[in-house]
Formats: sequence, C-alpha cells, structure tokens
Amino acid sequence: MSPTPTPADAFKGRTAPPGRSLEGVTVGLYLPADTPPRFRYEAAVLRSELHPIARLVALALATMCDADTGDIPASRQPGVRGLALACRLPGATTRHTLGELERLGWIHRGQAPGSDQAWFALAIPPATRPTP
Repeated sequence: MSPTPTPADAFKGRTAPPGRSLEGVTVGLYLPADTPPRFRYEAAVLRSELHPIARLVALALATMCDADTGDIPASRQPGVRGLALACRLPGATTRHTLGELERLGWIHRGQAPGSDQAWFALAIPPATRPTP
C-alpha cells in the first residue's frame, strides 16, 4: 500500500516559471519576490496556526490596506467597532482577538493623538514570513 500523498507532493518534480524559483512553495503557496505586501501578509495568515477567529480578523484588516504598500490608510482605518461590524463579531471578541494578534506580532496598533480612534498596521512575525 502506498503512503497517503500530502499537499507538498503536488509540487514534487514541478519546475518553476522561467526566472523564478519554487523556494516559496509551502502548502500550495508560491510567492514570487515581487508579491505585494498585502498578499504576503494574507499568505502568511492562511498558513499560520492562528485560531479561525484571529484569521478572520487579520484577513479583514488586510482587505482594508493598500495592496502595494501594506499600509492601512487613515481613511480606511476601521477602529474596533468598524472591525467588529465587518467581521460580524461582538466587540469584546474583537478586542480580545486584536490583543492576541498584537501579542503574537501579527499587528501593531495605537491611537492617534487627540483621537479616540484606534489605528492598525499589519506585521508578519519573523518565524512565519513567507520566503520569496
């Protein structure tokens, strides 16, 4: 009886497109070096071992950022309430999840001076960064 194939087996013997390598292939993810920051973040979140609710919140934040820079512009900063609404989660769950994402290094957050609006920035913890 042959062993059960894994997702990685699909890439065995596969050749990369001209000028590219398959070094970034992990569980079906191929990330060229020129992959925009937002998509690198999404790929890292998807291959992480984050709790499903944390993945939802992290991916919701990613949809609000500029794909080319990975920054969430001031006009798209959702605040905790906006993020809770976007994810259809209770505010307390959203706050707790944001705390976990910050503790684990997936986001940075703060508050603009003179404002009660929270701001968020995406981050990829070094141990989970996809390789180009």
